[in-house]
Amino acid sequence: MIMNTLKNTALVFFSIILSIVLLEFSLRLVKVELPLNRDHLSSPLFLDYTKEELDNKKMARHPNHGGNCVKKSSIKKMQWNSRFGWNDNDVNIDCINTLFNEGKKNIVFMGGSAMANYSLNYLTTIENYLFLNDNQFRSINLAESGARLSNELAMFVEYIPKLKKKPDLIVFFDGYNEFNSVRYVGNPIDDFYWSVGVKYRVHSPFKYYMIVLAERYEIFRLVYNKILGLSSSRIQPNFIDNKKIIEAANHYTYSKSVLKNLCDVYKIDYIFVLQPVFVLSKNLNSKIDIKIKKWHDKYFKNDEKVYRIGYSEIIKSNNDIRNLTNIFDNNSGIYFDGVHTNKVGAKIIGKNLRKIIFEKLYCTICTIRT
Repeated sequence: MIMNTLKNTALVFFSIILSIVLLEFSLRLVKVELPLNRDHLSSPLFLDYTKEELDNKKMARHPNHGGNCVKKSSIKKMQWNSRFGWNDNDVNIDCINTLFNEGKKNIVFMGGSAMANYSLNYLTTIENYLFLNDNQFRSINLAESGARLSNELAMFVEYIPKLKKKPDLIVFFDGYNEFNSVRYVGNPIDDFYWSVGVKYRVHSPFKYYMIVLAERYEIFRLVYNKILGLSSSRIQPNFIDNKKIIEAANHYTYSKSVLKNLCDVYKIDYIFVLQPVFVLSKNLNSKIDIKIKKWHDKYFKNDEKVYRIGYSEIIKSNNDIRNLTNIFDNNSGIYFDGVHTNKVGAKIIGKNLRKIIFEKLYCTICTIRT
């Protein structure tokens, strides 16, 4: 009798586990995924890369561009700086002081992961295409994943005053992350990583782990969001209020005004650049672009509205911003996702930044070699 009961219990338990596994598998089959992982070198996006460009044993950035001074941390888990948030850069101030003391034009780049441009090596970085082996420049890249202009304001305070030789120019390359918090039901003035995880790790650990389970397993996502009707900071809401988009844009404008004042105090020139994003780029028709659009339409249906309204508000409130929103128009098959690109995109960004930087540093009306 006892043995029969144990067998029945085991059978029921096994049936439940099998049902869960099959349901998870079925849900994953119908899930819409981004077309590829950026490390998947067999992708069509890597077809025209040379053997040298695919060599990940080369330096991430050329020494002239801070390759010895700003390095990605070797720690794989989340790293959080209490002053500016996500912190993947290991910054050596003494090294930067030496680099900036070589009698060249010194430039600092700030932005999110698109500006960080995590390439396989320095040959396909934005800086490599921008400077074209031009020895008159030295630079460092302080861009951090998920950073928006308010994070960069804190980074400025963290790093720039410590430099004995101040840079001639700081380039702020932003736009996408300014609205990343509101895309995930976050506060318009918060940054992405705080909104989707860190806030809950600090204040509501149990909810944080529930959200992580919902992100990693489709069955938990189904139960958490569809059956229980609970909101998740990892999933875009069905509707985003225009007021939140505008508030996020206003936060960019506020941070920009403070940064301009700080640059003036330290006698540093500056350029603010509005970056391109997939949903605002026109005439992208490759198979990969179609898959990215399908992914947006299913999981981020608000994105076109968010960036159309948000970018319009930023442009309306900032007449000195350089707008590169449409530089990827008609360049199919370069986007990995909503904002990151392969080397073709990096080259286009580098070419456009080169023109802007030369005009800022050297002339008002002149012809720039590109």
